[in-house]
Amino acid sequence: MIALLGKRLIRISGFVGKEVREIVRQPRLLLSLLLGPFLILLIFGAGYLGTPAELKAIIVIPNDPAFAAQKDTIRAQFGKGIGVVDVTPDLNGALQRLRNQEIDVVIQVPGDAAKQIGSGAQAIVPVYYNEIDPVNESRIVVGTLNYTNELNKETVANAFKQGQQQSGSVKDALARIDTALG
Repeated sequence: MIALLGKRLIRISGFVGKEVREIVRQPRLLLSLLLGPFLILLIFGAGYLGTPAELKAIIVIPNDPAFAAQKDTIRAQFGKGIGVVDVTPDLNGALQRLRNQEIDVVIQVPGDAAKQIGSGAQAIVPVYYNEIDPVNESRIVVGTLNYTNELNKETVANAFKQGQQQSGSVKDALARIDTALG
């Protein structure tokens, strides 16, 4: 039993010794084994750009006193996912600033968005951008889609809160009717 174990140890040490001699004879192999993973990490690291910068946007609101009074609210609402540079009713001026590459996106808020959402339809919000590079274009598209999803969540949450408040007043009205009938 001990002799069998000794033979196995001799075979294993012979195999390990042969492999060590092969590595010593080929220093380039040792160098590639040690430096190869670091070179791969360096190549991938050189292509990493980090987190993209926040989109700079101008929000174009309808030329309506009701919207003009809510400029700060609109700026705060849109400012959650996008860097709002300006809130203005001037679409042509905003598009000119987009052409001059001062901003990334122009978002036009439709005047009848509340009516469209209230009737159960989707509000169409035009988004203008001036980008040819597919990577930057996808960043703009994904950024506006993420913002739109957040805006939709907030709209649904507000509608739910209003429904809850109205259900309380309906309960009170039913209790008054029940009392009157009683």
